[in-house]
Amino acid sequence: MRLPKKEIFFLLIPCLLLFFYSFAYSQESTPAAGFQPPTFDYAKAYQDYIYNLSLYHQAYQKFVIAKNEYLTYQTLTSETKALEATKNMLEKRSQAAITYLSALRMRLAETTGILTYKSNLLFLNLLKNIEIYEGQKTFFPSAATLNDLLKVSIKFEEQYKKTEILIFDTLLTIIMGKENNLRDQIQYQITKIQEKLTQIKKEDEKDTAKAERWLLEAKNKILLSKQKQEEAEEIISKLIPSKKDKIKDFREAQLKAEESNQYLKESVSNLKELILEVKSE
Repeated sequence: MRLPKKEIFFLLIPCLLLFFYSFAYSQESTPAAGFQPPTFDYAKAYQDYIYNLSLYHQAYQKFVIAKNEYLTYQTLTSETKALEATKNMLEKRSQAAITYLSALRMRLAETTGILTYKSNLLFLNLLKNIEIYEGQKTFFPSAATLNDLLKVSIKFEEQYKKTEILIFDTLLTIIMGKENNLRDQIQYQITKIQEKLTQIKKEDEKDTAKAERWLLEAKNKILLSKQKQEEAEEIISKLIPSKKDKIKDFREAQLKAEESNQYLKESVSNLKELILEVKSE
C-alpha cells in the first residue's frame, strides 16, 4: 500500500535519534619519538563517532526544515529538497551507527579481564551489525521516492532494536572486565595474606583470630561482588528486541555493577584493617 506523502514524513522522523551511550575514555599524550605511523585505536574511533554524530544532528535539522517547507508549500521543488534532505539524514544516521559500533569494538579490544570466547563473540557480532548498516547505505543513492526511503528506514529501525541488545551486552561486558581485573588482584592479595597469617600462627604463635575475621569479611565481599555481577548479566541476557524501554533494564544492570564494585572496595578496606591489626600486635 502506498502511503500519503505527509504520513510518510511523520513515519520517517527518527524517534530514536541515535541515543547511543557514550562511555568514558582517557588518552594519555606522550611526546613523539621520531616518526610514528598513525594508529586507529579507541580514542580515534570515538572521535570519529562524535564527528559523525554531529553530522547526523546537522542533517536532521535540515531534514526538519525541508519537511516543514514541503508540508507547507506542497510544490515539486520543496518535494525534491525534502527527498534529498531525508536521504542525507538517513545516510548520516547509518554512518553514525557504524562509527559508534566501531568505537565500541575498539573499546572492547582494549579491555582486559574478559573471557576470550565472550570477547570474540561480541567482536564478531559488532562487525556483523556494522556490515548490515553498511549494506543499507547502498540503497540510498538509488532511492527515488519517499516510499523507497521509508522502506530502508524501517529496516534500519528494526535492525537497531537488535543492535541495542548487543550494545548493552558489550557495554556491561566492558564494565565487568574491569571488575574482574580488580577482583583478581584482590583475590591474589587475599591468598598471600592467608599464607602470611598461617606462617605467623606457626612460627610466632600469635593470636590471629581478629585478623582472620577481617580476612573472612574480605572473602565474603568478593563473593557478594560476584553475585551482583551475575545479577547484572542476567538482566541483560533477558532483553528482547521488541522491548521498548531497554534502557531501564540497562540502568538496572549498571546499578548492580556499581554494587559489585562497592563490595570490592569494601573488601579492600577489610584487608587494610587486617594489615593494621597485624602490625599493631
